[in-house]
Amino acid sequence: MDGLALAYAHTEVLQVPDRTVRPELLRPLLRACRDGLRLECEHVSFATPDAEIRLITPHTLIYTGMRWHVRAYCEKNKDYRDFVLSRFRGVPPVATLLAASPADTAARRGHAGHGCRNHRGHLQEIPMSTTLR
Repeated sequence: MDGLALAYAHTEVLQVPDRTVRPELLRPLLRACRDGLRLECEHVSFATPDAEIRLITPHTLIYTGMRWHVRAYCEKNKDYRDFVLSRFRGVPPVATLLAASPADTAARRGHAGHGCRNHRGHLQEIPMSTTLR
């Protein structure tokens, strides 16, 4: 990018933010997706910039081309929500994995199978050994 001739002196090339997914966060999410378990985790958003504890039942990992999300049933909202992985704080320890509630199980029946969706919404398999960035 250093050799890129810009047409205007006031133009600047911006770097894409680092949205690397930490394996320590991904492991419990994948386990919960596979086994239909709930996680108690800390999440921040634009609406609530202070970390908020959420009890979620992860369902599907989604990659938009820029960042990773997890589609999960949220106990607080009593509905499915997409959570951006880079907005999780800390790591939900395996000890906080809880069996899914009957409401979660019933809600999951109405959704497609597990997997990872790319930015076009197509289901794609990702090997467990793949490093997610």
